[in-house]
Amino acid sequence: MKFTDFHPNVQIRIGMHFLTGMLSNMVLPFMAVYFAKTLGTTAAGLAVMASISAGVVATFLGGYYADRIGRKKLMLTAELICAAAYSTMALANSPWLQSPYLTLIMSVVVGAGWGLSRPASDAMLIDVTEPDSRKFMYRITYWLNNLSISIASLAGAFLFRSYLFELLIAVAVITVISFLITWLYLSETLQPQQQPNAAQGSSAIGSPFAVLRSYRSVFRDRTFMIYVSASMLLVSVEFNLTEYIAIRMEKEIDSVSLLPGLWQDINGLELLGIIRTENTIAIVVLPFLPATCSRNGPIPKRCLSACF
Repeated sequence: MKFTDFHPNVQIRIGMHFLTGMLSNMVLPFMAVYFAKTLGTTAAGLAVMASISAGVVATFLGGYYADRIGRKKLMLTAELICAAAYSTMALANSPWLQSPYLTLIMSVVVGAGWGLSRPASDAMLIDVTEPDSRKFMYRITYWLNNLSISIASLAGAFLFRSYLFELLIAVAVITVISFLITWLYLSETLQPQQQPNAAQGSSAIGSPFAVLRSYRSVFRDRTFMIYVSASMLLVSVEFNLTEYIAIRMEKEIDSVSLLPGLWQDINGLELLGIIRTENTIAIVVLPFLPATCSRNGPIPKRCLSACF
């Protein structure tokens, strides 16, 4: 199967996800450092917690409403929210206004916007793909996502401190472009028979506890909840690099020579970007080693040792 064999919705979403992800990752992973410098480390920690919490709540809402109002409509709403939030963040860090508090509020709105969009986007991809092609689709998505992070981490680390306003403008523009492409070229994939009937839909949407009731069967799935808990623990460890470790490196490393005699001195933020890029490149490259080693039979021990 080739990439061109996918439904146009899949091709467009993968392409736009790569572009928006690359630009947003030049900004968002470094916002904890920004808040630590402007508001203090306590406020930075609270800002990160608020953004993540808003994203989690919005994801629950997004999963609920994606099956009721449609994938496309929810994605358009979320992208419009994010575009407005990024534009406001740019204004709050412009030559005319400097407001870290407004930036903090908008970062929470961005987290909520992406959380609202994610379930609808995933559902749209599943709607237009067959089970046997999803493995290939998710492999491409995973690889491109990590590639965008590796590029963005390096570029963002060297540009964030001096060109934050320009970066935020670029993210806002690409989000508006994503909104227009979604509006003009993506087709709605929620079929009428998938939607709840009018009576059930109106009562469910109007009930304040409808969302929790709709997830009741999910919460009762013991295997899935163990998987979710393990994922949360793993992500909490990974976040140390972009949150706690990032703030400490930026604070304690003023100038370091990465390669003596071959590289100019870099600061802690730039070193963080290089480390994130190195980690992400390893994630992109290492999955190919087992596949390469196993082509002619069982995986030799030398390949297993290379992977670990």
